[in-house]
Amino acid sequence: MNLDDDLENLVKCVAVGDAAVGKTCMMMSYALNEFPKEYVPTVFDSYESDVVFYDGSYTFQLIDTAGSEHFDGLRESLCYGTANLFLVCFSLTDADSFANIETKWIPNIRQHAQKGTPIMIVGNKVDDYKSRFPVKGEISLKAHEKNIQIVSKRLKAEGHFLVSALTRKNLDEMFKAGINLAVDRRRELNKIRARTGSKGVNGNGKGGGCTLM
Repeated sequence: MNLDDDLENLVKCVAVGDAAVGKTCMMMSYALNEFPKEYVPTVFDSYESDVVFYDGSYTFQLIDTAGSEHFDGLRESLCYGTANLFLVCFSLTDADSFANIETKWIPNIRQHAQKGTPIMIVGNKVDDYKSRFPVKGEISLKAHEKNIQIVSKRLKAEGHFLVSALTRKNLDEMFKAGINLAVDRRRELNKIRARTGSKGVNGNGKGGGCTLM
């Protein structure tokens, strides 16, 4: 298999969101089946796994990005253009991180990413929320989910999930849905690439990729 074939089968999923909303824990829990014991701010990191579909196997690359505004330019220039899926994350215990989905993260994606790249909204730390509100936790979560559904529809996201990296609640289901969306997007780009003769991995002839640090 040559380099072009490898690129055609590379599916990139980029997680964005405010700092400390649980992106790294979510990625590590799913990809490595382990939960970090302490918080270490991420600059960029990635995890890979192979997934098999009816039309062949794909390399699913999970890209964890820094939430700090100091890395905004770096994140946009290195990762956005070649993403096949965005996981826009917030913490259920941080109302500001939820508001920033609509005011910062999704507008930022729409400005810098390829048009049509699917977006999923992910609410992290279900376990933490329940421990803080043990009496009304489940009822409040249902209210949260209804609100998230409304926001997701308004922002034209392709899906939304509430997950826990610690207990893995809804984690596998969320990534399965994300993989399906990302692979569908990869297929679309491969068709464009074949039709136009483009050598760019992102379907617009520009090439490039996410350089990880």
